[in-house]
Amino acid sequence: MAPPYDFLSSILDSGQFSDFTLVCEGQEFRLHQAVVCPQSLVLNAALCGGFEEATTKVITVKEFDIPTVKRLVSFFYKGDYYEKLLTESAHDEDTVITDANYDEGGNTISESNDQAGSKATSDPVEKAKADAIEVLVVHLEVNAIADYYNIPKLRDLAESKIRNLLLGNNTILPRLLREVSSGAHANLYAIIAEVAAESYDISDLFSEDDTLFKLDPALYSKIIVACSLRMALLKKELEDVQVSCKTAQDLVAANNIAIATIHAKLGMTPKCRHCDEKFNCYIEKEGSGLNSEPGFMLRCTSCRTRHP
Repeated sequence: MAPPYDFLSSILDSGQFSDFTLVCEGQEFRLHQAVVCPQSLVLNAALCGGFEEATTKVITVKEFDIPTVKRLVSFFYKGDYYEKLLTESAHDEDTVITDANYDEGGNTISESNDQAGSKATSDPVEKAKADAIEVLVVHLEVNAIADYYNIPKLRDLAESKIRNLLLGNNTILPRLLREVSSGAHANLYAIIAEVAAESYDISDLFSEDDTLFKLDPALYSKIIVACSLRMALLKKELEDVQVSCKTAQDLVAANNIAIATIHAKLGMTPKCRHCDEKFNCYIEKEGSGLNSEPGFMLRCTSCRTRHP
């Protein structure tokens, strides 16, 4: 059975049955109200309400760039969007073409060797961080356009991608905090607080810059609450570990006493009390229950008589 979005992709590519146009920076996207309007309350109101767009069937996007609009359209018709485009060529697997490498017509923009070299870094950690920040900015733009056009599922998808990105590379958290310091992306506050509390040393944020002092008080409050909850959880986990450690230490001490006791008894038992033979024996453990005290007894190898 074909995936549910296959036929939508085909009518998007062909423009067949299109009944309105989304325009961004001169580029037109021929779309379908039956696909788009159920997903966006804002676009539905514009196309079906008493606005000019309801007559012209043309909506102009001025607040976002073409790459972001492409991701919006991709979500409408495919249920997902891509962070980066395909590599420029098969022989250069390290060359990743991002949306910044395309002009309005979708043609690639070449860079000089000096420009490319200035962006390159030999430090793999810094490169990974730079790549993660680049992807983060993409998700933030998608989150913003989802919020602007009131597309809950796209907003949820962007949030999920941002959360996964942060958990995989929490070094980009300071950059995210700078992005939201103006009060934008308020729907991300819970995610930021969660990641900050779980996987980031808050004191490190102060060493970056004074970003933390510029945060929206609502975000500041969420971070503090998340850190408090995290500390309470860690305290409980520490207490549980300490109890387990104490139990293990007590068990080791009891075993040592039991071993010393049976060793002393062995030295005082030259013969078996039952068969009167020379006391050749083996040690048998007593008490197999979880809560039973550790203990050992001697058993004669000849007659198997116990010597408790």
